[in-house]
Amino acid sequence: MKKQKKPKNWKKRIAITLTSLGLTVGSFFVHKECPTLVNDLKYVITDSLTETQQEKDFEKQFKVEYLGDKNFNTINTLKNNLELILLNNSEALKNCRAIIIHKPEDLKKWYVEPFLDYGGLCWNLVNIVELCNNNKSTTTHELGHVRHANASLEMDGELLEFFGETLGKIIERRWNGFKELSPTWLDGSIGAKYGYPNPYAAKNLHELVAEYVEVMAKPYSWSSGELRENPVCIKTAEILAKYGVVSQKQLENVRETIISNTPEYIKEVVRREVELMTPPRYMGYQSSAHHSEITYYQTSKTRVRYTSSNGSKHVGLLVQTGKHTLINFELKEENGRLKIVHNNPDLNIEEYFSQELIDRLEFLGYKKLLNYEERKMFGGPQ
Repeated sequence: MKKQKKPKNWKKRIAITLTSLGLTVGSFFVHKECPTLVNDLKYVITDSLTETQQEKDFEKQFKVEYLGDKNFNTINTLKNNLELILLNNSEALKNCRAIIIHKPEDLKKWYVEPFLDYGGLCWNLVNIVELCNNNKSTTTHELGHVRHANASLEMDGELLEFFGETLGKIIERRWNGFKELSPTWLDGSIGAKYGYPNPYAAKNLHELVAEYVEVMAKPYSWSSGELRENPVCIKTAEILAKYGVVSQKQLENVRETIISNTPEYIKEVVRREVELMTPPRYMGYQSSAHHSEITYYQTSKTRVRYTSSNGSKHVGLLVQTGKHTLINFELKEENGRLKIVHNNPDLNIEEYFSQELIDRLEFLGYKKLLNYEERKMFGGPQ
């Protein structure tokens, strides 16, 4: 029996097969990491042919090219979000060349939805941001990537002094099919820890910076816990401000929030406000389908209100201790005496309210608000 001879060009055929296989596998992994890339290319090609007046106005106002979803409300939402972002960081859009917002129907395509596991993406080399979630947090996060990509490498060095030994090593990464889920800490928790605002920030240096940019746009998130208590957090904020990734105004907002949430500061503000309080009287009423509020005392920093919401009723004493900090204490009765409590069981009320201040509130008549018949004497709907 004669042996079949191999084709003369068999080596070439194997090379072509292996090359095709490599390109196929490579394309799959590129698509897995960025399933919206096909949409991006479509928007780039078609946008110049169908640009609306609203897009032109947007680009003129922000000096940034707009691509993607042409829905009026979509563009208007982005416009409002950017205006809010720029209020506290006028340089937030610096270096950003374009913003792409994906149409909801394009995100549901069979070649996108099974792989899509991000709300936004930043192409660092070309300074382009794309958004699948058109909200302020995601926009702030992705613009943070742009600012980071254009910052000095010295900033990375300073950050690595704090985080270099833990980045990528202290989180549990999780998947559901082709989609990567949000990571957790190794103990399964998800809150701020180890100087990071969340586990996602510990993935790599890029996400660390972007997550910090995001939490610095929410100064109230620094009012308690890890961000307020761990000195690494405020030091990281100072580094980002030093290199212009966030603004000095944002840094000052964070500092103010940290200071205004120390027990000593809160105690002094509470003491001052309670000493200025006058007896309760009806000052206003607000209501909706399942919620109503009656105000019995109000100044620029302090408010006492009776609230009824979905069957739950309580009297709250709200004290604004800082620009971004509002603490809600609750008035209760125990053994016939007025008592002040807070929904945080770890908070020691005695640190903020002396018995002398509680006695003053009772003397002024605020315990009466806890009793329906006595509360009616102050007027207003009940």
